[in-house]
Amino acid sequence: MKLTSSIVLALPVFAGLSSALVASEIPTQAEADVVVVGGTVRAVVAAVEARKSGAEVRLVAPRPYLGDDLAGRLLLERGAIALPGDLARTIYDPSGYAGAVTFGDTTPLRVKKTLDEQLLSNGIWFRTWTFASDVLRGADGSVVGVVTSSKDGLSFIRAKVVVDATDGGWIASRAGLEREKPKGGELRVARRLIAGENPPQVTVRTIGAEKSVPVDTRGEKQINQPAAIVARLLEAEFTVPAKDLSARTLAEIEQKARDLTWVPSQIEAADNVRIDLPGFPEARKGFVLFARGDGVATGREAAALARSRKTFPASADYREELPTIASCDVFVVGAGTGGAPAAIAAARTGAKVIVSDYLWRMGGVMTEGVIGSYCFGLKVGFTAEADPAVARFGSIYSQCKAEWLRREARKAGAEIWFGSLVNGVVREGEALSGVIVTMADGSRGIVRAKAVVDATGNADVAALAGEETEFLNADELSVQGAGSTPRILGASYQNTDSGFVDDGDATDLFYFSLRARSCFGSYAWDQSQVVNTRERRRLHGVAYITAQDVMNNRTYPDVVVQTRSNFDTHGQTVSEQFFIQAPHASEPITVNVPYRAFLPRRVDGLLVIGLGMSAHRDAMPILRMQADVQNQGYAAGFAAATAVRDGVRVRDVDIRKVQHHLVEKGVVPAKVLDWKDSFPLADDVVAGAVRTLPDHYKGLSQVLADPARALPLLRDAHAAAADADAKLVYAHVLGLCGDAAGAETLLAHLAKTKAWDKGWNFKGMDQFGRSVSWVDSYMIALGRTGDRRALEPVLRLARLLEPKDAYSHFRAVALAAESLGDPSAAETLAGLLAKPGIGGRSIAFPDLPRIPKYDVYSRRNLGVADKERSDCLRELCLARALYRCGDFNGVGRRTLEAYAADPRRMYAKHAKMVLDGNGK
Repeated sequence: MKLTSSIVLALPVFAGLSSALVASEIPTQAEADVVVVGGTVRAVVAAVEARKSGAEVRLVAPRPYLGDDLAGRLLLERGAIALPGDLARTIYDPSGYAGAVTFGDTTPLRVKKTLDEQLLSNGIWFRTWTFASDVLRGADGSVVGVVTSSKDGLSFIRAKVVVDATDGGWIASRAGLEREKPKGGELRVARRLIAGENPPQVTVRTIGAEKSVPVDTRGEKQINQPAAIVARLLEAEFTVPAKDLSARTLAEIEQKARDLTWVPSQIEAADNVRIDLPGFPEARKGFVLFARGDGVATGREAAALARSRKTFPASADYREELPTIASCDVFVVGAGTGGAPAAIAAARTGAKVIVSDYLWRMGGVMTEGVIGSYCFGLKVGFTAEADPAVARFGSIYSQCKAEWLRREARKAGAEIWFGSLVNGVVREGEALSGVIVTMADGSRGIVRAKAVVDATGNADVAALAGEETEFLNADELSVQGAGSTPRILGASYQNTDSGFVDDGDATDLFYFSLRARSCFGSYAWDQSQVVNTRERRRLHGVAYITAQDVMNNRTYPDVVVQTRSNFDTHGQTVSEQFFIQAPHASEPITVNVPYRAFLPRRVDGLLVIGLGMSAHRDAMPILRMQADVQNQGYAAGFAAATAVRDGVRVRDVDIRKVQHHLVEKGVVPAKVLDWKDSFPLADDVVAGAVRTLPDHYKGLSQVLADPARALPLLRDAHAAAADADAKLVYAHVLGLCGDAAGAETLLAHLAKTKAWDKGWNFKGMDQFGRSVSWVDSYMIALGRTGDRRALEPVLRLARLLEPKDAYSHFRAVALAAESLGDPSAAETLAGLLAKPGIGGRSIAFPDLPRIPKYDVYSRRNLGVADKERSDCLRELCLARALYRCGDFNGVGRRTLEAYAADPRRMYAKHAKMVLDGNGK
């Protein structure tokens, strides 16, 4: 594998072998004197000491945070592990967690924030969400760096010295350090939890005093939910047989630990268990050091060793030989809202199932993400089974739901791999025959599967397989808001919306999590490891659900799920439908989801569900309710297993057999068995809709469902309309569809418009209704006509804008100017950017601007960064329009270049797309 600076999008290999050789170019992530591998405390200490000794240092850690040995294992009492004195004083400083109920002498959040600051204050480049998978060797066989694996794929860090500060010593092993011989055939295991009772089957030690933890009443309720739980920090110990130290064996030990340590009064439990692995008699192998003690000596030794290596190691070809580590009938990627039910449904049929998740808890946003309450959705089918079972399972909803899902999957026979990441696929022609998995220890291998369910919510597997997907584009930065949630002991609900995130970008996830964590106040016990994104990359599949499908209640012959919601859009919309009519807010609507919306167009053996399914972004607010995504997962898991059992392709499964089962389960009503596709709409329906448009745009969704047929009728209706209001309605719809037949009418209307109406500023949480004003909408429509006369009213109204005015007005000016593309608009656009308070909103790493209100505990939803997003979107849309209109004194380019370097990667990626000439 030749090491270059190119970008890898997928790692396809050929099936049919026990192992496969991946040969593809991978990018350089960084280079340094010393690279430290691991998220432990001693990893951070070693990195800091090496930096203080003069070395250039980089650090990569596999979890979303640092401190997986201390915070991740709930080793919270002073002296639990060796720490340098100054670090110990900071971690255990009571002022850092004064508002939180705590057990021991610190909190997980305090540990994580302290370690972040250690690296940031010493100028050390680091990335979480990133595994170290292997060492990189030079031509002489010496180690010259590490290969990393993340959601971005493979990359490498070239270094003079590698420090392995992982608990397991996995990179040291791959570098050639030999472990001590294991004693007997058993391993000692320990897991910590906070609960009001002891697990009965294991030896338990109590750490510190018991405390009363209030149980938050928000979220879904438990039948035996107390007002408070008197709890203790407990450590359970036991031994388990281990045939080897493979990642798969260790994954099963993790599951066994959870089996043995669950109690109904559990308030919290460690992410990771402690497994006492055989150590290394030697701490060094060539230019690889295994960190010991508190990491101080290791860091200094690494810096000295780096100085002794006079020249920087040359790069080398890297060839990754991937073994086949497992095979199964159905592999489920992601164990969240949809993935856990998919694994359960598939395993219940008798299929051999493996389910993997990057995190260490099932249930996704509703459990680890702490959005433990249904907003809308249909509580039928699998959801109707799960809800009463979870309600009886214990005291704290989020804890109980995660454990119930895990136990149901185990009971059905599914194999569970926590802490693992799928970031490659195996294809035979157009058939997906397996996936490439990075396991919890960083090792990588192939899993052969007859069917794969992509429950990542980000269409990760589909994208890796080369399927068409959509998400961010150069037209406009329109994304639903995301949040990172503070966790409170005893609470199952806290909803946040504070930024935009690309779920497929490890660097974006890293920065978003880091920034939020830095802002949480001392009230917080911890941080959710799930970034609660509401819009992600989506498949463009066999069936594609549009806003018009939703608004017209389209039926299909292959409906497998129904969804219900009220269009909580968490930001702006882009569909022509919603430039005119408000998304439904007062009454929820029900939408039918066809099986074909889970199917890729080309690749077989794959189903894509959840936020990654095939649908337009403006339809997704109705499709993504948790109760419904659970049923999506169940339907997909059952369908995948049925196809395998029947020996047919996933796309050729007997859909009637699947539907009959889903009717019996209560996922869908029996009437779906008689449904046909209600599209295309009949000619008389479209014609009738055109006639009724002047009645407050009645019939708009039918008109926009088939613009090609509607446009000739719209032109005739506009020409024939005697009433001025009706004529404006027709011109408005024509313009939004890019037709100039009504341009004269729109021009006349905007010529009479002397001032802006009430606009819209970006709103994430609880955003219902339109995100443009009427003047905004008319202006956008006029711009789309392409009529050059439109420039005069657009620029006249643009010159009236001041920084205090609503963002939607600036958006409308920008969209209209871009549609027209006239260079004479550039000076006015540059003038808007130059107004005080409009420009200069980009930031640079390592800046971590404060997120308002994250420092104070609130029982309300936290929609806390709306102004920041309004300001940035305003500046960015003006710069984009200016650049596309020919620019003015380089202002547009400079603004876009500043955003292209912004650590908020959604802004950066959009700016780069514009600069690269993508889109308009």
